[in-house]
Amino acid sequence: MALAVRMRGEGMSTHQIGAELAVSHQTVMRDLARWDERQSPVVHNVVQFPGPSRPRGGNLDRPDGPDSGPARTTGEVMGLTVREEAMARAIASMTNHGR
Repeated sequence: MALAVRMRGEGMSTHQIGAELAVSHQTVMRDLARWDERQSPVVHNVVQFPGPSRPRGGNLDRPDGPDSGPARTTGEVMGLTVREEAMARAIASMTNHGR
């Protein structure tokens, strides 16, 4: 497993690692997932909040709440023109397409 982790760190794909180690890429994926699970730190809630995190009834009915006023797009909040916002959305969709 450590060898597969080292190979992944060198940029090899799971298919390449599997071929090098004479195992399937699924086995490599499972081993790497198990390794990642063991390496991720366990986070414990060490802070106890004294009360509710939201006001009773939520923020919606408050005049200063986040949903007060007309809805705005992200582009409007950022000060973009309609054209700039459309361009940003197009670029984002192209860059996220390969995920």
